[in-house]
Amino acid sequence: MAQGVLTVAIANEKGGVGKTTVAANLAQALGLAGVSVTLVDGDPQGSLTRITDASPLTATGALGVAQELSVSDALYATQPRQGAPVTEGTMRQVLTAAGQHWSPLVQVAPSNVDLASRADETWPGALDRWRHALAGVPSQVVLIDCAPTLGPLLVGPLRAADVVLLVTEAALGAVEALARVTRTLEGVRADRDGAPRLLGVVVSNYPARESYPAQLLAQLREQWPVLGVVPRRAVMVKAEGAGAPAAAYGAETGAIVEEFAQLAQIVTEQANKERG
Repeated sequence: MAQGVLTVAIANEKGGVGKTTVAANLAQALGLAGVSVTLVDGDPQGSLTRITDASPLTATGALGVAQELSVSDALYATQPRQGAPVTEGTMRQVLTAAGQHWSPLVQVAPSNVDLASRADETWPGALDRWRHALAGVPSQVVLIDCAPTLGPLLVGPLRAADVVLLVTEAALGAVEALARVTRTLEGVRADRDGAPRLLGVVVSNYPARESYPAQLLAQLREQWPVLGVVPRRAVMVKAEGAGAPAAAYGAETGAIVEEFAQLAQIVTEQANKERG
């Protein structure tokens, strides 16, 4: 943790498991509880940016053309040049507000396809650029929505994080992916004196009336610290299409909102513990 900020990497190597939904709605729950949050879109697909209805800031490029500022730009700006030290705090330059339906305490570092190029960079210290970029971010909690990969776009955020929240569905492929991402996590922990710590697992999009997912959930509870089970609701597709959180849909998403409120409490307690 840097300067009292809890940084949480939200991850799974498999895509389509609800990781971005969890990141966005956890941020909203924290915001509603009075906790300031920075959401970092760590996926070149930019799904978190779209879900939160975030409008990237712009700057004039070398050719005089307006360009959207993104996480890729923040990471690039940390790279030392001609013997100069690493530049820190560059993520602050790309932060923008979430859309109108979101808590004013939620800000977003948006992403786009340019981020994919950062996975190919191998200069010394490249994997630590996430940590440098996030230095001094003005919020109590940082949530990084990691790309579905085991490569640099996962390892970099893990090296910047204090704790990791794994997200899975109660489906065989998603559960198997937990083991793979955990091996990557252990490799990072070995290189960082035991950090980041696994906070727990969130099961998303859970179909309560199906027997096989129930069996998998029971197995997950035996093997992992399951912190929350987010029920499947068709209205979530509508919410994400509208760039809105679950909380914007009232009674239709009551059970989902309650799960995220409880998860936000766990994260808040962890942040308070880390601050001592």
